[in-house]
Amino acid sequence: MHLRWMGKGLALILLWLTVHPAVAQAEGVEREREEWSQLAGKIEREVESAQWLAAREDLGVLARRFSQADWLAENLSLEAVHNLSEVLMELEWGLNQVRPNQKELSQAAERMHLAFDALSHPNQPLWQRFYLPMKEEVVAAKQAIGRKDRQRARQAIEALHQKAQHVRPALIVAKSPFAVHKMDSLIAFMRKEKRLDRLAAALGQLEQLLYPLFYGTERDVMATVHRWKEGEAISLTYWLALMIVTVLAYVAWLRYRAESNPAPT
Repeated sequence: MHLRWMGKGLALILLWLTVHPAVAQAEGVEREREEWSQLAGKIEREVESAQWLAAREDLGVLARRFSQADWLAENLSLEAVHNLSEVLMELEWGLNQVRPNQKELSQAAERMHLAFDALSHPNQPLWQRFYLPMKEEVVAAKQAIGRKDRQRARQAIEALHQKAQHVRPALIVAKSPFAVHKMDSLIAFMRKEKRLDRLAAALGQLEQLLYPLFYGTERDVMATVHRWKEGEAISLTYWLALMIVTVLAYVAWLRYRAESNPAPT
């Protein structure tokens, strides 16, 4: 009996020794990400109030802490590390200008804050507040196309592009590169496309993608894209069937013509 209890006690001790370091590491990572996010928010507020010196000092602290982090322990993808580094460098470059541009700096500071907030608040991130503004631009563009108002449609698509670029670093941190690439490719297509029917189709796809991209899972995004591919496959099947029917009808017509008008002997 004593040996059984000793064995159970030893097993519990071994389990604690195995689990405790992992739990402690996870808590350390979570705490570090929260500190990054809070510092990023502080820098954004300093930029908004034109406290350039304070913003530069705090940005240096954030950049140093981020560069010294164990990115494997943080479970950050290469794309996420690249984007976080990029928003830090963008803001640093703006703050080091002789005459800082308030508007550009405010935008850069917000992009940085959104990206670092995406690390520390995966369930309720700040970047989700861009869903409605982007949705509104999609609706505005679709309505303009319905009125055949090309200029207004272009304005809405450009505004949509700017909002997407603003939130993109945070999306790269929170979502997979595949999901963000789908948004990028649709918007890039719309910025170049001239035909209104194709623009309307692309806007419809982006409208379907936005909600799962902002509030759904990777599986939801994949399911949405898969439906597009099914639709494309069905359209291609119909097109091929129509082409085959046309060719067969043409061949039948040639045969009928030959039989109706036999060559003279």
